[in-house]
Parts: sequence; C-alpha cells; structure tokens
Amino acid sequence: MFNKQFEESIKDSITNIQSLLTINFDNPHLKIHKVIFDDFDKPCFEVHIQNPLSNKDMIGLDFEQLSYYLKHPKDLIVYYYKERYIDYIEWLKTGGLVQCTAINTTGIRCKNFISNKKYSLHEHIKLKNKGRMCSKHQR
Repeated sequence: MFNKQFEESIKDSITNIQSLLTINFDNPHLKIHKVIFDDFDKPCFEVHIQNPLSNKDMIGLDFEQLSYYLKHPKDLIVYYYKERYIDYIEWLKTGGLVQCTAINTTGIRCKNFISNKKYSLHEHIKLKNKGRMCSKHQR
C-alpha cells in the first residue's frame, strides 16, 4: 500500500515537472528533456543540448539547478561548456566547422572553411581566434 501511494505520488510529481519543462524551456537548443532518477532514486532532469559533433550532449540537473535554468536557459549552455553563449551559437551555425578569417577584396569575410573537419566548441574558438585561413588564402 505504501509503495503504491509513493509510486503514484512520484508519477504525479514527474508529470507536473515535465509540463513545466515543456512550457518553460523555450530555448530551441534545449528542446529534449525528461525526468530520470539518479543513483539514490532521487528525481533529476536530463536535458539534451544540441552539439554538431554528436547531435546532443546530456546534462543532469537537480531541483535547484532546474529552478534557476528554467528562468535562465541560456546560462545552462555557459555552465555546461564553460564558454560564451554567442560562441556556442556560432559553433552550431557552422556545424562545428571553422570559417576562414580572411577578408576578400570586396571587404567581405571569406565563406570557406579551414578544413572539412568538425571541431569541439573549445577547439573551434581557439582556431577562430588564431585567425586560421582556408587553403585559398593561406600564405
């Protein structure tokens, strides 16, 4: 009897929490999420973050973290990757590739990539900041 009531109470809580996640996580990069249980049978929240290398990274949040990130979903990306949100968005837009930093004769940045290799977010930022160029613009 006790176990059945406890189980139903947990299911109700999970349903309520899942509806909160669906309503509040309006950041398009944090769309997939679900409630899971940790090793101590405590409910926690699994949120998937878009990643051009593996399609998504998973992060587990406890109740305190969840309450904060429901209000500030962009901060979850900063917390997880330890990089600026704007760098994360650029990384997504390029699909993990690094754009050439050369400026064409028309004054527009070259649209070529330095290689066809996809890089992690940290590598992407490093290479971009080093001013890497495509094979056409290398000296």
